[in-house]
Amino acid sequence: MSVRWLRGNRSDAEDVVSFAALKALDFLERHPAGVQQFRPWALRIVRNLCADVRRQRMRRSELSADTEVSDEVADRPSSEVAPDRALLRHELIPALDDAVAELSPSLRSTFHLRYFDDLPYDEICRRLEISPENARKRIENARKRLRLRLASYAL
Repeated sequence: MSVRWLRGNRSDAEDVVSFAALKALDFLERHPAGVQQFRPWALRIVRNLCADVRRQRMRRSELSADTEVSDEVADRPSSEVAPDRALLRHELIPALDDAVAELSPSLRSTFHLRYFDDLPYDEICRRLEISPENARKRIENARKRLRLRLASYAL
């Protein structure tokens, strides 16, 4: 089902199913009573994660389109954007995607909700069923790890 939702991308589908299993396991460990109807609940998790992946792909393609425009502007002599900075930005997008993918599932999901879905902390807390302090700490830890990983791309 996830392959169809991701339009045939098997690699992303496998990642989504793995992440959904981890997310479901985490929820079930925190809520021993479980859920009433497991299959629809699990499918909803997978479907939502597939939608997140498709949304992220669209943003990535929009960002790369913006970068291509920036590269064109950088080629103009009168432009204020230096070519080396435009190239660095072009390299930074995939590096950022890779760095976010390497975060632990709890940090990645919190970071994704905050910066990709642009949700406020109270909504993140509600969705992940965590305290506001925990949400802020996860974001702080994710940013710290990303900053260390992307230090070589300092702008």
